[in-house]
Amino acid sequence: MKKLLSLLLFLPMSIIAQDNSEQPKAWSKGVTTSLNFSQVAFSNWAAGGVNSVAFNGFINAHLNYDEDIYHWENLLKLEYGVVKTGDEDYLKKSNDKIDFISKYGINFSNKFRVTGELSFLSQFSDGFDYAKVNDDGSFKQVSAFLAPAYLQFGVGIDFVPSNYFSVNIAPAMAKFTIVTVEELQVKYGNDSLQVCKPRFGGQVSASFNKEIIKNVTLQTSVRTFFDYLDKEGYKPVVNWDLAVVMKINKFMSANIGTNLIWDKDVMTIDTNDDGVDDKAGIQFKELVGVGFTFSF
Repeated sequence: MKKLLSLLLFLPMSIIAQDNSEQPKAWSKGVTTSLNFSQVAFSNWAAGGVNSVAFNGFINAHLNYDEDIYHWENLLKLEYGVVKTGDEDYLKKSNDKIDFISKYGINFSNKFRVTGELSFLSQFSDGFDYAKVNDDGSFKQVSAFLAPAYLQFGVGIDFVPSNYFSVNIAPAMAKFTIVTVEELQVKYGNDSLQVCKPRFGGQVSASFNKEIIKNVTLQTSVRTFFDYLDKEGYKPVVNWDLAVVMKINKFMSANIGTNLIWDKDVMTIDTNDDGVDDKAGIQFKELVGVGFTFSF
């Protein structure tokens, strides 16, 4: 765990935090890091309760290039959280995300540009369903690094009416679902023994990032992918992130974040109570935290 936290904190900073004089003015960069910690403890508490310790952190880093008609955006989001409850001698993962997007564009007007995009989405470590136990007493595994992972690349057109809002339409997008753990391949839409499932379709995405009132910033992005090869029709895959960041002072902030995912190929519901997820459902995650925030 210590090695993982060190990587989360050090790697993006070492990449981004360089002397500004060494980079051309066309480059812009930044890193925001937040660390949230909470603890609840009880002793002879009449109303009852469970002792718990929780940690959650995230890093948002960007490195952009903008000169003449050329524009290159690079965004990296890293999130990780753990919680320990009661007398349990293990940590439960509460949050885990690796999200990288790189987009290169060439302007052909003030508000439009042709773009090429590459994105990668996965998680750092193994995830488990703690409500389900295997025959050997271990918890049921539901995720791992590269299980699943989503790799996409394609071309499209960006509409950028302002510096805080943009829309991208990509009519040609290749998407690969990677699941390196054999037991999880069917759960995430791959055929049995299929490590990588290719898809081809189109994507519509939009992003908004603005201080809506003093010290309160709204950040939201949505990506909707349509699979042209899907025999059941162009049912979309939706991934919507939303965050409200409220600055308390120079070093502290409160964060409210949600993530909604819909993918008909990802099985999340066990309809037969046989321990096997066999139906897709809307995935939703919410995070609320108050902690230390550092920007570079």
